[in-house]
Amino acid sequence: MRNTVKAFIRKDYKKSDGTFPVYIRVYVNKRKKDISLNIAIPHNQWDEKNQRAKSLYSEADEVNLLIDNSLQRARDIFLKSQLKHELLSIEDFEQQFKHEKSSCFYSLCEEIINQNSITRRVSSGTLSGYAKDISKLKKFRTHLNFNEITPGFLLAYESYMRIDLKNKQNTIHRSLKFIRAIVNVARRQGLTDIYAFSKYELRTEKTNRAFLLKSEIEKLIEAFNNGKFRGELRKVYTPFLFCCYTGLRYQDIKNLKHKHISEGTIRIVMHKTKDIVTIPLLDAAKNLIINDEPNEKVFNVPCNQTVNRHLKEIMQISKIDKKITFHSSRHTFATLALNYGMEINTVQKLLGHRDIKHTQIYAKLLDQKLKTDMAQLNNALVF
Repeated sequence: MRNTVKAFIRKDYKKSDGTFPVYIRVYVNKRKKDISLNIAIPHNQWDEKNQRAKSLYSEADEVNLLIDNSLQRARDIFLKSQLKHELLSIEDFEQQFKHEKSSCFYSLCEEIINQNSITRRVSSGTLSGYAKDISKLKKFRTHLNFNEITPGFLLAYESYMRIDLKNKQNTIHRSLKFIRAIVNVARRQGLTDIYAFSKYELRTEKTNRAFLLKSEIEKLIEAFNNGKFRGELRKVYTPFLFCCYTGLRYQDIKNLKHKHISEGTIRIVMHKTKDIVTIPLLDAAKNLIINDEPNEKVFNVPCNQTVNRHLKEIMQISKIDKKITFHSSRHTFATLALNYGMEINTVQKLLGHRDIKHTQIYAKLLDQKLKTDMAQLNNALVF
């Protein structure tokens, strides 16, 4: 019998939360070994034929990444023994599998994702971002051990992202920052003493924080009142405008329920920071709220990608020549508040910024706009 490996769930062991643990089953020279992957999923979310979580499962990316990497590590061990014409025992396999896990960059990524999926210390969006960074890196290097992460490797990966993937500088920075974070965890765990980032500088570039002016918000409202936003566009327009008046982030408006609003004031735990924020509602924001069922969500907000695609269309219809994303609503609120005289410390509290330096970015945006506006006026007043 040839050496084989497959993934499966233990149907005979149902956990207290109703999920079932995921294992890989290895056959090595007619001997069987089941190895736990330390993850569990609902039975109805398991695709037995394809040995993976179903694509619609909320944590499918993280679960399937771990499964794929575990299966690949097992197959690599089989292949190495075959190429060396060595007889592989089940004990040899276990030892090599554990060694591969300790030195493999992707294995530690799996462990971190799995731990955070259980503890919920980071958001599902952050975990999804981790999975995307890993997937992109695996296209460049299928197998990666910590001792391979050198300044030369980082330079090659940066070039790959820039030339082959056409990534912008800040996207490249985020991907390299992810690698650095995993390497730092590995160093703390004693898995590596190599630190390529001491000789490799991570670079970012300034980005244009797009926001809407009062006159542009008026254009949006006019287009809406004239019936130019239909169907899905209406579902995007209303929560976007609401966030222009409140400064809420995408995930917070998506989670916002009527029970979070009392006496004209929002009081919620922010998704990103887990801090409590209190926001008195402007009349313009109150007018956008239709029903008030306590446990119902205030708005039915589509996924972020869909929202940003529709916002592009909304801006075109409204004749606003700006590259606007949903997060631009938060920038809009901050700049409008400061522009109309609100104290920066008040804006900091409304936005839920722990450090005022993040709020000061918006004050700098206004300063820059004043300079630009004055330069335009100067050109216009040439006699």
